[in-house]
Amino acid sequence: MRFSRRKDSTTVSANDEPSTAARSEDVPSMLERSTARFEAGRSVAPLPDSPEDTAVLQAVVIPLTGTQVGEAVTNFDRWAADLTPLTAGEAPFADLVVVLNNGDPAAARGRIADHAVVQSSFRAVHVLTAELHGADDAYRIGDATGANNLFFFTLGAMRNYSVFLLMETDVQPMRAGWLSDAAVCVATQMGTKWVLGAQYRGDGPMADTFWRHVNGNAFYRSGSPEFEDFYLNEFLPFYGEQYDDHDFRFGYDAAHELFLGAFEDRARARVLLSKFGHTDFIVNLRSHDDDSAVPRGRGFEGVLWHRGGWMKRSTS
Repeated sequence: MRFSRRKDSTTVSANDEPSTAARSEDVPSMLERSTARFEAGRSVAPLPDSPEDTAVLQAVVIPLTGTQVGEAVTNFDRWAADLTPLTAGEAPFADLVVVLNNGDPAAARGRIADHAVVQSSFRAVHVLTAELHGADDAYRIGDATGANNLFFFTLGAMRNYSVFLLMETDVQPMRAGWLSDAAVCVATQMGTKWVLGAQYRGDGPMADTFWRHVNGNAFYRSGSPEFEDFYLNEFLPFYGEQYDDHDFRFGYDAAHELFLGAFEDRARARVLLSKFGHTDFIVNLRSHDDDSAVPRGRGFEGVLWHRGGWMKRSTS
C-alpha cells in the first residue's frame, strides 16, 4: 500500500462491528464487501447506445433509497414546470440511471420512466438495485456505509458510460436547460479529470481536513480504465482498512480527501490530486437560502444547487 494509516485502533464499542483484530474470520472484510458491490454493479452495467471514449456526458444518475422515490418524482414535476433539462429543440443525448439501495426496481421504474419530463429529456431509463441490507445499508449520523456501498455499486454499473452526473434528490437546478449546460461543462472543463464537482461554500462547520474535498454530487469519468483501476487497486484497499480499524465512517467523497492526504508517495499524490477538480457549475451550500457564496459570473457557473450534508444531518 502507498498510504499511511492515521492510527491503529482495535477498540470495539457495543454498537460497533468487530475491528480487524476482533472480527471473526468468517465475516468478510470491508474491502471484500465494498469490492463485491463494485463487481455487482459491473455485472448489471447497462450499455449506452453510443459509447464514447472521450469525456462526454452520457448519463444522469440518481441514487435512491426506497423512501426517496417520491422525492425524485417531485423533482421531475419541478423540472417539467419551469426547469426543463434540455434547451428548446435539443434531442435527448443522455440516459437516466436510477440506482436503488434495495427493493423492486420494476415498481420504481413505473413511477419514473412514465413521467413526461423523463420521456422527453432522456434517451433511455435504467433502474438498478444494489440489494443492500443490514449493516451494509446503514446511513445515519457518523455512519455513511450504505451511501458508500451504493456509490461503489454505481461506479461499477456505469463503467460503459464515458461520464455521468450524480444528482442526489437534494440537488436542484437553478435554470432551464441545465442538462444541456452540464454537457458543455463536461466538454469544456472535464479534460483528463476523473471527478469534477463542488467545493463546500456554505457557512456551516467543516473540519479543515475536508475543505478541499469534492462533494459527491459531481461528474465522474466512469468509462476511464485508469479511474476504474484506481478505485479497485488503490482507493478501496484504503477505504476497507480504515473502515475495519474504525478510523472513520465518513462518506466516500470525504474519504477521497483522506486518501489523497495519506499518501507517503507524494509524487503519486500530486498526480491523483490533478484528477479531482472543482467547478462552479455545482454550488455546494448548507441550504438553498444561503447564497452568500454563489459564484456570480459568465458562462455556466451556478447551474445546480446542492444543500449539502450538514443540512441533511440536521433534518435526519
